[in-house]
Amino acid sequence: RQHNFTVIFLPVGILACLLSFPLFPAAAEEHPEPTLSSLFPLGGQRGTTIQVQFLGKHLHEVNSLWMRSDSFQARIKSVDPIGEAAVQSTESPKENKSSGYRVIVQMHIDSSAPTGLHPLRLVSKQGVTNALEFRVVDQPVIVETDVPGHSAFELPRLPVIIQGRLAEPGEVDGYVFQALEGQNLSVEVLREPGGGLKGLLTFHRRPLPPEVRLALFGPKGSWLDPDRRPRILFSEERSFKPVPLHTRGTHRVTKSGQLMLAVSSIFGKGHP
Repeated sequence: RQHNFTVIFLPVGILACLLSFPLFPAAAEEHPEPTLSSLFPLGGQRGTTIQVQFLGKHLHEVNSLWMRSDSFQARIKSVDPIGEAAVQSTESPKENKSSGYRVIVQMHIDSSAPTGLHPLRLVSKQGVTNALEFRVVDQPVIVETDVPGHSAFELPRLPVIIQGRLAEPGEVDGYVFQALEGQNLSVEVLREPGGGLKGLLTFHRRPLPPEVRLALFGPKGSWLDPDRRPRILFSEERSFKPVPLHTRGTHRVTKSGQLMLAVSSIFGKGHP
């Protein structure tokens, strides 16, 4: 009886060991799941045509854009491999560096498109990606472009929604605009695509470091340096707290002139 028990037990033990390994490891590696890490810009005004950049993993066979609403018309313009540093990843560092991709999609937002958040996914032969949210708004939208050197981006009007990003470590984005005496200025950086679009300036960035910093500067010219802009404190900064708890600021303009808003990270973080 003991001998029979041993004969039956050993094959079961061997089978248990075999089942602890993937049955088809090669197939799993050949067909990794496509994933998205970010998109830019984060939204657009309805009735306009824009280009949206998607970053992600294993997107080489992307062929279409999926959305719930029929108020969008989109086509894939390009799919290009990019460096691993440009894509957020929690995968092993031994992964093939060619797995990062940039997909450019030309998208038309119909004038009847519902405002608010819309989930977008990319579709490929490997499957469907995770969803990223895209906001449709009624207000004018300005998409930040790369400014050469240390020049600031000039805003043509207020109020305005700006789609911007801190793309490089240590980057500081500057925005100049004309302010009028007696004007109440409100600036807010939205961590997520929500919370309302209000105020004279709304900066919309995602993914956004939690330690984002806002700084307001007056017109150029001081006694020591004619090209230097003096710092203006927001109302929220006139306290003993070293770091504001909210990424917003308000200021009542006391003299008309060109002001500049600087957006940066306290610890110099940046990402495409």
